[in-house]
Amino acid sequence: METPLPICFLSVFIVTGASLECETCAGVGNTCNGPMETCSPGFDMCAVTLSEARLGMKMNSVVKHCVQSKSCNDGTSIINLGKTGGLLSQVFCCVGAECKTMTPTLTPTRSKPNGNFCPACYAMNSECEEELVQCNGEENYCLDVSGTTDLGTLAVKTTMKGCTNSPTCEELKEHSGSISGITVTSSSSCRPAGTTSGGHRIVPGSFGLFLAALAGLQFVMHLP
Repeated sequence: METPLPICFLSVFIVTGASLECETCAGVGNTCNGPMETCSPGFDMCAVTLSEARLGMKMNSVVKHCVQSKSCNDGTSIINLGKTGGLLSQVFCCVGAECKTMTPTLTPTRSKPNGNFCPACYAMNSECEEELVQCNGEENYCLDVSGTTDLGTLAVKTTMKGCTNSPTCEELKEHSGSISGITVTSSSSCRPAGTTSGGHRIVPGSFGLFLAALAGLQFVMHLP
């Protein structure tokens, strides 16, 4: 049996003790270009995270970054924001020049209501007016994200609540603080749907960072 290329690539770094470098950038569309940066300890794979947002308008966004190799098999992250819209995100791991040229495609999701309910809303620089929404498919958790995206001369406060699935909660556990000049300060929580307390507080990670960065990018796009 042949060993998959990403695993071979990873083993070289483990044996030699070399630090992994990945291209890092964030942008609107399906691709972006940025500098190579050394990954933090524990982040042992390069990835392209592609996301689709439906927040009043449909927009695709991309982040290239370092990830933990376990994220490569997480599947599609889903956030259901009710009448406001929703977000889909998927991590595609890559190595070397592949990260610069690959154009991944999100896996479509189709699901039915599962009987769970969560409060949902989305707001930038304003109060978040909640509504109770019905969750679908594997959306077994309620998500609550709030924070500030610092774009240098512009600070965007973002609040996001809704139904979500396990891959989203797992992605939010990975910590990262900035990408492409965007600095994020936020707090997030995932709790089982149908409960009113408990759950676990989690720090912003590759996907959490994307959510806040996405809010910042959308805000800039709507400036006069």
